[in-house]
Amino acid sequence: LESHQTLVLEEAFSSFTRASQSLEQTYRSLEDRIARLTAELAAANDQQAQQAAENARLCERLTLLLEALPGRGIRSVTVVCPGFAVDCLETVEDIDIENRENFLRAGGTRFDYVPALNASPLHARALADLVARHAQGWTQVNLDWLAVAAAAR
Repeated sequence: LESHQTLVLEEAFSSFTRASQSLEQTYRSLEDRIARLTAELAAANDQQAQQAAENARLCERLTLLLEALPGRGIRSVTVVCPGFAVDCLETVEDIDIENRENFLRAGGTRFDYVPALNASPLHARALADLVARHAQGWTQVNLDWLAVAAAAR
C-alpha cells in the first residue's frame, strides 16, 4: 500500500512539474508576444505622430497661401482635397471653416469648398453596390433604401 501511495505521489508531482513547465513556456511566449506588440504599437504611434506633424505643416502652408492670395489680387478660390475619399470633421474644420474665415478676413470675396465623395448619398450607394456585387451572394442585402435617400436630396 505504501509503495502504491508513493507511486501516486510521484505521478502527481510529475504531472504538476509538466503542467508548471507548460505554463512557464506559455507565459514566456505571451511575454514575447506582448513585447513585440508593444514595439509595433510604439512604431505605429511614432509614424502617426510624424504624419500628424506633416499634416500640421501642410495645413499651415495652405493657411499662409490662402491668406496671401487676396493681397495678390486673387479674391475667389475653389478648394478641393483630392487626397480624401471622405471628409472627416478635422478636414472640414481645418479647410472649410478655418481657412474660409482666414481667406475672407484677408480680403477674399468667395471661397468654395468642394466636399469629398461621402457628402452624397450616391457615394454611399456606389460603395454599397460594390460590396453587394463583390460579396457574391454571401449576404442578401436590400439596398433600395439608399435610392430613396439619394432621391430625397
